[in-house]
Amino acid sequence: ETLYVCKITLLKVTGVPVADLHDLSCDPYLQASLSTDTSAQQSNDVPQTLTYRTHTCRRTLNPEFNATWIVSGIPDSGFLLSVKLRDEDPGNYDDDLGKAVLRMPNPGEEKLKEGWKSGDREYKVRKKRGTIMPQLFTCTARVLTRGDIGRHVRLWVRAEVVGKAANQDDKRMYTVGPRKSCI
Repeated sequence: ETLYVCKITLLKVTGVPVADLHDLSCDPYLQASLSTDTSAQQSNDVPQTLTYRTHTCRRTLNPEFNATWIVSGIPDSGFLLSVKLRDEDPGNYDDDLGKAVLRMPNPGEEKLKEGWKSGDREYKVRKKRGTIMPQLFTCTARVLTRGDIGRHVRLWVRAEVVGKAANQDDKRMYTVGPRKSCI
């Protein structure tokens, strides 16, 4: 199996639930976990997972992250990306706002190869996986603003293969470098 270097860009989220009722906003960030189907075939059948966290966007329900995560060791069969939407609060009380799980390439698409690009893809963020307070705050905010607060949370992600991994014998995944551009 050929191994590649992939650039994953966490673009934006729209319709984020209200987590801070006093100003009808949120301080969202994304926490991503990446794994592959072949990661369980590593030593002792322990799946390998990499994690990445974006910067926090302050007081917004439509954050633009444009955060780039470059990972090497991705097999041509692709990867599974689990993205949690969270609200940053003082101390260790961050709220879970929802989660999206996506597979690149999509089932039925051909395997990864040099030059492969996903384009900007939209995914539904499932709010059921989040904590109850932001859901209550969002309902309250929807009443206070007569429906101006969105109901559907969406995540936009882009991925592309930037080349073959330098070492085709090392089956471990590793982060080459997060390069973020803050807006």
